[in-house]
Amino acid sequence: MKSAILSVFLLFVIWLIFSTETDSFYLIAGLISSIAAYNIALCLNMDASNKVGISVRFFFYCFWLLKEIAISSLNVTKIIWSPKMNFAPGMKYIDTKLKSRAKKTLYASSITLTPGTITVDIKSDSLLVHALNKSDLVIIAEEAMEKRIKEI
Repeated sequence: MKSAILSVFLLFVIWLIFSTETDSFYLIAGLISSIAAYNIALCLNMDASNKVGISVRFFFYCFWLLKEIAISSLNVTKIIWSPKMNFAPGMKYIDTKLKSRAKKTLYASSITLTPGTITVDIKSDSLLVHALNKSDLVIIAEEAMEKRIKEI
C-alpha cells in the first residue's frame, strides 16, 4: 500500500512538473490521471518478477536523458543547418543485457526520444536502431544509457 501511494505521488509530481497548471480542475485531473496510470501499469505488469514503482534513480535518469536530448538536438540542428548536410544514416542491432520488458521498453523509448535515433524493432535481446549518423550507433553500443537503466 505504501509503495502504491508513493508511486502515485511520484507520478503526480512528474505530471505537475510537465503540466505547470495549478488550477484546481487540472490538479484533480492530474491526480486522477496518476492513479489511472498506476492502475494501467499494474494491469500490464502481471508478471511477478517485474515490480511496479518509481525509484529516485529514475528521476536522476530523466535529468540525464534530458541532457542527452538537448545535446542530440543541437547535433541534429547543426546537421540540418549545415550547407553540406554531412550525415551517414545507418541501422544496427544493438544487443542488450536488460531482462525485464519494462526496462527494454524504457531503453527503446529513450533511444527514440533522442533526436537523430529511433528504435525500429525489439527482438528478445536486441534492438534494431536507425540513426542519422552511424557514429550515434557506436555511442549507443557503448551502453551508457543501458547501464543507467539497469541501475534503476
